[in-house]
Amino acid sequence: MGRSHQGLTLLELLVVLVLVSLLGTLLVQGVGFFLGRYETVQRVQRESMQAMLRQHWFAFTVRGMVPYRQPDRQFRGDSSSFRGITIQPLVAPSGMPVDVRWAVETEGASGFVRYEEAGVSSNAAVGWTLRPSTGESLSFQYADESGRWHETWPSRESRGRIPRMVRLISASDRTVWLAHLDLFPDPVLNYREFD
Repeated sequence: MGRSHQGLTLLELLVVLVLVSLLGTLLVQGVGFFLGRYETVQRVQRESMQAMLRQHWFAFTVRGMVPYRQPDRQFRGDSSSFRGITIQPLVAPSGMPVDVRWAVETEGASGFVRYEEAGVSSNAAVGWTLRPSTGESLSFQYADESGRWHETWPSRESRGRIPRMVRLISASDRTVWLAHLDLFPDPVLNYREFD
């Protein structure tokens, strides 16, 4: 009768330990790779959500611009900033006409945009700095009813009207933000102007 082996030999034990350590190493590397990809996806999602929110804020306030006949309340803009009266401000209650201003500012070779609302509080103005996802200098352009883009507004043909579109472009002529002004482009008669 032969003796039965009970237990593992030293060589068998070493082979099992090597295999377990290899599997453990692969598992740790796989988890590390997955966590790295997950962090990348989270960062890209966060950046795209912030970019979408900035575009939405811009389009929301610009879409609410209202034309006025009074020269001090008319929409005015050039390549570095524009201001006008909107009924869709970011801070003040919607529906109330608020004087807002969007301005391009530069920091080195890249640009950022500043938003301001007048008359929101006793401090007179509130504002935010928004950084579009481009590293280039920025400027505004304004489209008339025929779709031609202008560097300044009012253009010669505007006669107190607001532009049909406002866009923020980069130095390479890439549109960064775009907003359509679908409200009536002609100034509305004030009740005082009715006779």
